[in-house]
Amino acid sequence: MSILIYFLLGALTFFIFLMIFGLFLPKVAHVERSIIINAAPSDVFAEVVNYEKFVTWNPWSEKDPNIQHEFEGVIGTIGSKYSWKGNKKVGSGYMQITDIVVNEHVEMNLNFGPRGNAKCGFVILPQEVDTRVIWYFDSPMGNFPLKRIIGAMMDKFIGTDYSKGLSNLQTKLEK
Repeated sequence: MSILIYFLLGALTFFIFLMIFGLFLPKVAHVERSIIINAAPSDVFAEVVNYEKFVTWNPWSEKDPNIQHEFEGVIGTIGSKYSWKGNKKVGSGYMQITDIVVNEHVEMNLNFGPRGNAKCGFVILPQEVDTRVIWYFDSPMGNFPLKRIIGAMMDKFIGTDYSKGLSNLQTKLEK
């Protein structure tokens, strides 16, 4: 019986440690990737502001070839919306453009249904002969420590996908 008590005390101590550790983690999960593309900022902007083009290079379209896409609103304007329904790898949800600065920035709200909401966007920075593209993701994790621990792992969850998407975008634009 004493082994069980030690095990329970150890498990409780570990859980308390996790909760305290989680309190010190950020309230917002942030993921960011960037790439240099040999293309004009206007060409990059045309790809990231248009959901019908976005689905041709985003990594999730590759993960589910049968993904269902739905587009609403005027392409490339504030309020335009892209909804998807896919397999377990891609889930379902929608993105809606909330802010645009032509050839510089596009920001979107993401809704993953019961899995929560986030913001993502693209920053387009002209270089001397090419363009730096930053793709970012910000998701509120709130005050619950275990949710903040999950937020701290978000980079590992989607960072590779963001890198793959930017690489696909680069390949498409540099053809």
